[in-house]
Parts: sequence; C-alpha cells; structure tokens
Amino acid sequence: MTITITITITITITITITITITITITNAIAGQKVKTEQSKRKVPIHHQLIELGFMDFVKTRADRTSKTKPIFNYKPSHDGNWSQTFCREFGQLLDSLNYIAGKRPTAYSFRHTFIDELKQQQVEESLVAQIVGHAYQNITYGRYGKKFDVKTLKPVVDSIAFELTISNERLKLTS
Repeated sequence: MTITITITITITITITITITITITITNAIAGQKVKTEQSKRKVPIHHQLIELGFMDFVKTRADRTSKTKPIFNYKPSHDGNWSQTFCREFGQLLDSLNYIAGKRPTAYSFRHTFIDELKQQQVEESLVAQIVGHAYQNITYGRYGKKFDVKTLKPVVDSIAFELTISNERLKLTS
C-alpha cells in the first residue's frame, strides 16, 4: 500500500513602502542658525506642493546630491537674518498682485494661519510644536519621549487644506 500526500503551500507577501518627502531645517551649514534645539527638524512636505511640482523645482536646483546645500539661494542679511530677502521679495510679489500694504498677508502670517488651523482641528499640541519648531512645555512630552517620526507628522501637515485657484501663468516655479 502506497499513500501519497501532496501538500501545497502558498505564501503571499505584500510589502508596502511609503516614502515621506521632507524638508530639513538645520544649522548644518556654516553661517546658518536656528533659534533653539527644537528648531532643528524634518517637516513633511504637503501633498499639494508635491502635486503642484515642487519636487520638479527641487530637481532643477544645482547639485541636489548634496544633503546640506540649500534649495533656495537666499543669503543671510548683515545681521544674520535668513528670512529678510524672502520677506522683501514676498512683499514685492504681493505688490505686483495689487495687495495693499498693511492690509495683506505677510510671510509670517502663513505660520500663524498654519498653527491656528491645526488648533481649530484640535490637533495635539505636541505634534504642532514639533512641526513648527517650538519647545513643548508639558513635562510629560516636553521632557520625556522621542520626537515624532515623519510618518506621524505627515497626516497632520496634509490635513491643512485651503481652496486656492492659481492660473498656469502664476504657477511658474522659477529657480
């Protein structure tokens, strides 16, 4: 008597790889500075920026193999302020769009609006603090525990949504 047993084993493995594209804020390059240790951070890039071609813009920049070379060509002012040139150029852009000085958004209003929108969504303050580079004062999360990883921060950043209509002529990212 011969008994034949056939065993068939099927193994299915599904691997999902999620890549979160971030921008790194640091003082790694000579002359750069950050206000506090919490200011050093990785912030996920909003999905709409990626959809609008931000990564194509980044690819147009020279030497993107460098992890320390800035994407933008801004230089600090004589007093070490890195944002001065950007704020001036942003004001000029708003002038060209006929916004009235004193009654228009400022470069810093984006930060305030971002934080306020997350507050209105009741997002945990420790998440918001890490994204914007603030120290979190709560003893539990402020003193203990590690930073959130970028995959935890990504849905928070992506939760910000504004209706924005930009013509193709206005949507030219230049280097």
